[in-house]
Amino acid sequence: MTISDIERQKALIELNLIDTASEKMFDDITELASKICKTPVALITVLDIHKQLFKSRFGISITEAPIEQAFCKLAIEKPDEIFIVEDARKDVRFIENPLVYENPKIVSYYGVPLESKSGVALGTLCVIDYEVKILTEEQKEMLVILSKHVEYLIELRAKTKLVNEYQVKIEQYSKDMEDFAYMAVHDLKAPVRAIDSFTKLIDKKYHSTWDEKDEKYIGFILQSTGKMNDLINNLLEYSKSTNAVGNFEKFDLNELVTELFNSLTCTIQEKPKLICTNLPTLFSSKIAFTVLFTNFLSNAIKYKKDTEPLTIEISAKEEIDSWILSIKDTGIGIESDYFDYIFKPFKRLHSNSKYEGTGLGLAICKKIADNLKASIHVNSVLNEGTTFIVKVPK
Repeated sequence: MTISDIERQKALIELNLIDTASEKMFDDITELASKICKTPVALITVLDIHKQLFKSRFGISITEAPIEQAFCKLAIEKPDEIFIVEDARKDVRFIENPLVYENPKIVSYYGVPLESKSGVALGTLCVIDYEVKILTEEQKEMLVILSKHVEYLIELRAKTKLVNEYQVKIEQYSKDMEDFAYMAVHDLKAPVRAIDSFTKLIDKKYHSTWDEKDEKYIGFILQSTGKMNDLINNLLEYSKSTNAVGNFEKFDLNELVTELFNSLTCTIQEKPKLICTNLPTLFSSKIAFTVLFTNFLSNAIKYKKDTEPLTIEISAKEEIDSWILSIKDTGIGIESDYFDYIFKPFKRLHSNSKYEGTGLGLAICKKIADNLKASIHVNSVLNEGTTFIVKVPK
């Protein structure tokens, strides 16, 4: 066994070419090679340490041959040439070869070496005839071109397999992280609930004895536990938004938006004005759009001007392969320097004392949009209002 044999064996294992089932993309090439060269047999072979394996075969039933009898073993020694045997019965290298004087009784052989991307000889694309066959220059040129396609497909196949393996790992990792997030949220919520409950019990028991400062401190504790609970819930939603967009279904976006708006404004005295124009019926993830519009509407309501009533206008424009959704408000607006900043986790433009929040709402929207193969952009003028534009594939 030589070093090149070991390298070839390693490459064949890495490329998953040993003892694998036939594949149509390779079978199509051997059939095409046979028809172009007008030979009864065409093969894609790989050379194991002990045998020659036929990764694809056309016109022959056997699937392998001993390495000692392999024409391809000699073919790969000169990787830049077509290995030609016009009449194996008269060639001293093959006169005593069982493949010549026994079935299948090879007479003519033309083999183009196949190499891995790193230059390791793997096997050949070859055509075989049972009588003397002289290929034209054009046929030989086409055989070389087909061999390059085989090499490309081998590399593409290996990369696809690697991508699929990584995808499985990523999906498992995402599931593990989601499970971890659920457990972490449960474990974090318990002490927060305990602090909140015991603080309320203490307040109830000793409220009559509190002075103004004591009440202020108790208020701070309850306010902090409320914020912590909101943060924990938003962290869970953010972790889930990586994968979960839900099953696709048909739903009326106008009905969904109206329902969410009524739910979010039911306790507001000065109710904002909602205008919906041309909102479509979508076939997408209703769960995802519920999260998206809950955040858009909540932000519009939260960042309204103190001196003017709020108007929220939601409209849609149909394109050939997508819907352009526009969510416009008359709120406080955003400076252009922060258009990208607001979609990042935990990035906030205002202090909690003025506008409460965790800085995760728009980050969640961005991740959900990515999962839907949609896009989100923002246009805004400070003190004039903000427009979020969502482009959703049909």
